[in-house]
Amino acid sequence: MLSLTLALPAIQDTIEHTALHPTYSPFDDDHILSMTPSPTLSRVPTYALTTVTHQRRAILMPTANADLLVETLFHYRNAGRYRLHGFAVMPEHLHVLLTPADNQTIERCAQCIKGGFSHRLHSNFPAWQPGFHEHRVRDEDDFHNQLAYIAANPSRRRLNDHLHVHTNFADRLDPMPLDLRHKISS
Repeated sequence: MLSLTLALPAIQDTIEHTALHPTYSPFDDDHILSMTPSPTLSRVPTYALTTVTHQRRAILMPTANADLLVETLFHYRNAGRYRLHGFAVMPEHLHVLLTPADNQTIERCAQCIKGGFSHRLHSNFPAWQPGFHEHRVRDEDDFHNQLAYIAANPSRRRLNDHLHVHTNFADRLDPMPLDLRHKISS
């Protein structure tokens, strides 16, 4: 009985963070308003999101799969689902720093990334574990700490010269939202 009680919060967390829409196609973007993300004030928070592959299999180790995930990240960024500030595609997990668009939730952004990648992968096997971990970014310092953590993730795993990290795509990333910047007191 004790183990069931301990498992319930984890199950509830998975249910809350996994948006299941059986009729949703991740590439049915007709309803997306085309927009260019801007660094203006945002009413939605910025998040550091981490998600893990199914059974922690290293399905993102092959360059083609990692490239596909990077393409998926930029596809939904370009479609206006979120502003993309940083990422690291690791062999068995993904770190992303993003700000959802005003009409999106963090759950919907995670669904787009995970579902979009899975759809493009054309695999008969699940790509992702259910759910994800999110950290709401509080301020400018937290933003820079999260970005540094994500950028350093490959080197901590001894993946030197790792290609699938945001530092190799700096010209395509969005700036930090203005509402995270420290207020200057007068």
